[in-house]
Amino acid sequence: MSLLGFRSCPVFLPPKWLHLSFSMVGIDVDGLCEQGPRVWPVLGASLEQLAYFPVMHDWLLHHFQRRRTFRVPMPTCTYTYTIDPANIEHILKTNFSNYPKGKTYHNIMEVLLGDGIFNSDGENWRKQRKTASHEFNRKTLSDFSAVVFRDYALKLAQILHQRHTSNPLLVSDMQELFMRLTLDSICKIGFGVELQSLTPSLPDNPFARAFDATNAGVTLRFIDPLWRLKRLLGIASEARLAKSVKLVNEFTYKVISTRRSELAALQLQSAAAHEADNHNRSHKGLHQSSCDDQAQDQAAARDQESVLQLQQLPSAAATAPPPRVDLLSRFITLTESDPEHLQDRQHCDQMLRDMVLNFVIAGRDTTAVTLSWFIYMMCMHPDVADEIYHELCQLQQSTSTNSASPHEDHQNFFEEEMTRFAQGLTFETVSKLTFLTAAITETVRLYPAVPQDPKGILADDVLPDGTVLKKGSLVTYVPYSMARMTWLWGDDAAQFRPRRWITPDGSIRKESDFKFTAFQAGYRLCLGKESAFLQMRITAALLCRFFRFHLQRPGHTVTYRMMAILAIDNGLPITVELRPPQQQQQ
Repeated sequence: MSLLGFRSCPVFLPPKWLHLSFSMVGIDVDGLCEQGPRVWPVLGASLEQLAYFPVMHDWLLHHFQRRRTFRVPMPTCTYTYTIDPANIEHILKTNFSNYPKGKTYHNIMEVLLGDGIFNSDGENWRKQRKTASHEFNRKTLSDFSAVVFRDYALKLAQILHQRHTSNPLLVSDMQELFMRLTLDSICKIGFGVELQSLTPSLPDNPFARAFDATNAGVTLRFIDPLWRLKRLLGIASEARLAKSVKLVNEFTYKVISTRRSELAALQLQSAAAHEADNHNRSHKGLHQSSCDDQAQDQAAARDQESVLQLQQLPSAAATAPPPRVDLLSRFITLTESDPEHLQDRQHCDQMLRDMVLNFVIAGRDTTAVTLSWFIYMMCMHPDVADEIYHELCQLQQSTSTNSASPHEDHQNFFEEEMTRFAQGLTFETVSKLTFLTAAITETVRLYPAVPQDPKGILADDVLPDGTVLKKGSLVTYVPYSMARMTWLWGDDAAQFRPRRWITPDGSIRKESDFKFTAFQAGYRLCLGKESAFLQMRITAALLCRFFRFHLQRPGHTVTYRMMAILAIDNGLPITVELRPPQQQQQ
């Protein structure tokens, strides 16, 4: 949403009698407004924040165009917002220990994130980050993830093709499709579960609906001073939140219980196979060492009978599935080796629930909304889409095997070509797509999945720009506003220009993490950044190679929905146009 759109929104104007009342007690309301948001006694700036909540990111941008750091007093604490890279480096690196997530953030998000990595501090955070870092660096997980990303990207492409074939004017909500794609893929990687929400029938998924409702509900808490009272009384937004959280927890705990049983069964099968192997070896040794023919025959008979009994058990070597590599299975295996967790199974399950749901929200929502904004940019900038298409055709020409010749069944031929192209999308090949990577990075810059990130303040501190911070308050850096600052990105800061990311030698430009903060920075730099880029590049490559996207404009304005992530409000309705399945001869 542009700032013009923000200014056209209804403005909160307090009654004249309040101006008069504050003037009588010496409060200069107009002067306060000039220095930042309008502030009222006791209420602070909560009235203005509530009035502008649907367009809060642009409300912040409006104030950032006057100053790089400002305060927003609230009834319970003071929020300080900043876009100064020096301040951000101080918060995320230089004085990192003073800026945890904090109790305020933790209490608000606990119902969704629990004590997971994105809602924890101190030793708990360090332990989870160490574990997560080890898991993300495992080659088995990265290889597994690449296959999953490719498979689900192909499923999405096939659905778009089938919908176009049935009706070329059929409208698809790309954000919903991306949410299904990333939910299925992250649940496959995180839970080891096939949700099957990304199918041609687009079935209703209660877990996805409950997860989205929970996300929106906890975000509202940040500006609702009455949320604790509503929770106590079980009314309004908190009643809806409790209902959605219940559904999320039921699904998650059921998956955890099922996976424990599967892993236990697998362990029993492995033990049986090991015992059978040991029995065979001991039988061989006994046979060689016996000198008494009769005793040898009797022992052999007994051993043969035992071996036959063992062989009647399920053969682990022959029938057991390969070791599971999904995150939940790995985390369960790790916790099973910890005596403390074995003694308290309920606490252990709670910890597993928190760990996995944190990865789901990180890997599902953020990637889905970024891909949605990317397709929106392709609709608004067809010249960029065409340049990406030509880059992909060049990749196809240089890496593909012999393509099939076109045949009468065009639909099957088109899907065969998509399948061939998808099979060639590996980490190595998509890394060569410089312009596509630049376009995705530019999308991330303008539409960061996490548009603002608050931190708690443990002790009084002074930021590099001189701003005084008080213990117990919150300080927030705002990637959404940073992307639109001309003093950071030049006069074209608000424009979508992928080539700003390409250096003269044709490589991707590297920017400071404290300037380009979409993936955080410092000690909390996103561990899943490379995995997210891999999924986005694979998915975008397949879609941009075979489809043009057209936005359905009538009656639909593309703007964001106010959530913890930068989702598009009311989805992204598009139609698709097929691109030639084979490289056109020049």
